[in-house]
Amino acid sequence: MKKIIAIISVIILIISSVNVFSFYDIYDSDTDNAVDTLSSFNIINGYEDGSFRPNDYITRAEFSKIIISACDYEFNGYDENMRFYDVGNSHWAKNYIYIAKNLGIVNGVDERDFEPESNITYEQAVKMIVAAL
Repeated sequence: MKKIIAIISVIILIISSVNVFSFYDIYDSDTDNAVDTLSSFNIINGYEDGSFRPNDYITRAEFSKIIISACDYEFNGYDENMRFYDVGNSHWAKNYIYIAKNLGIVNGVDERDFEPESNITYEQAVKMIVAAL
């Protein structure tokens, strides 16, 4: 009996340690595999409702998070003079945006604003990727 309980415990431990990241709105297996891999590295997370929204545009804040997570940079604070007025202290991507700003990966749309909820343009994304590299 003890042997059976030990085997069941090991199986439960193995099953509970396996991360399943599949999002309910991804139907293509290649996309699902890629998204699951990026999720396992915490580069992308999807949304709180369990969706990934593969057809949505990516915002400037979301792309900042992706770039900084992919490069594995850490937040070390920011210069108050570099602060964007439209990125409040409670904004979910504040640290990612300021890391990217401090490293010269991203700029604001002007000296005062970042527009974190605006969709990122192709040119902005390419600039961030090149600057991160």
